[in-house]
Amino acid sequence: MKKRLAALIGLSILIALAGCGGTTSPQSSINSPSERAENGTDQTRVVYDGVQLPNGTTATHINETQVLATQQNLLEKQDYRIGINLTHAMAGRIANTTTIIASNRSQQQLHVQSNLPGRSLREYYTANRSLSRIKIGNETSVSEDTVDSFRVVHEREARPRGLLTDLLTAAEFSATSTKTIDGHNAVIYNVTGVSGANSSRFPPIMKKFSGSMTIDNRGLIHNATLSTLGVRNGTVEAMFQEYRTLNYRGVRVEQPDWVQNQTAD
Repeated sequence: MKKRLAALIGLSILIALAGCGGTTSPQSSINSPSERAENGTDQTRVVYDGVQLPNGTTATHINETQVLATQQNLLEKQDYRIGINLTHAMAGRIANTTTIIASNRSQQQLHVQSNLPGRSLREYYTANRSLSRIKIGNETSVSEDTVDSFRVVHEREARPRGLLTDLLTAAEFSATSTKTIDGHNAVIYNVTGVSGANSSRFPPIMKKFSGSMTIDNRGLIHNATLSTLGVRNGTVEAMFQEYRTLNYRGVRVEQPDWVQNQTAD
């Protein structure tokens, strides 16, 4: 899994830095007819290519507030494993941070890994305690605390983080195709525009971009990616962002080795 994520990051950054494949194709025409919502309002495109679209979406628009609220609500109620990746290249430097969160409503692991300057954060939660392991270079520290409510921890980590929020806020989407994922109909959107003014995460001058999002009829976001190439204060920036729901339901979380070693000490 980690190798696959790393490969995706590397490929997207190479594309952005090389200036190839970063432009979007013209918006695909939507062949399925517009359909009125059942309440008789002017909301259109509630069905795309035979697939019922989730709340907050049409074939050409994503209401990020509704979509993010649905994503959080779905994760809160089930086991989940999510992956978040951010790679940023500017002035000859490349920084990458990968976050993996796995929670089955009784145990949880969080792992944040950064390549600058060799930092990592690992957290492990149970019903009544939490342990954190921070490594910066060759220095490692471990701390332990009590947990009043694991449910609060589970729900807290289900909240959309800044990367997904900024991605959906800054990007414009258009539906392009459908597929079936784990028995649920899903719609694939391509990114058709990016506004750097919507978030300080993006450079104000956008040169090239590419991205997509896959969301099923429940409103579960399976993946959302965005590669951008832009200019900030005269400096070229390349960035790759990715959010993935790696597993939904049936997530197994085991006590990591470093916790066992800490307990033994």
